[in-house]
Amino acid sequence: MSEFAREAVLASVDVGSGNRGNLGSDLVTLTARLHELDKLLRSASGLIGRVLGEDESGEPDEAPRELGGAGS
Repeated sequence: MSEFAREAVLASVDVGSGNRGNLGSDLVTLTARLHELDKLLRSASGLIGRVLGEDESGEPDEAPRELGGAGS
């Protein structure tokens, strides 16, 4: 997920590079958007945790199971 977010930010920076504005304001905008993205990812993580059955501490309710292979 972080790779996707990084590529999205870099693509956005590349698209915006045609408009040569103030580097300071670009960094402020980028920082604000990264904070928004961080909040969204935390929210998504919480939702995924609830679907997977993690308790309040972030630990799964049951121990992870080993995947069976050809030798199982």
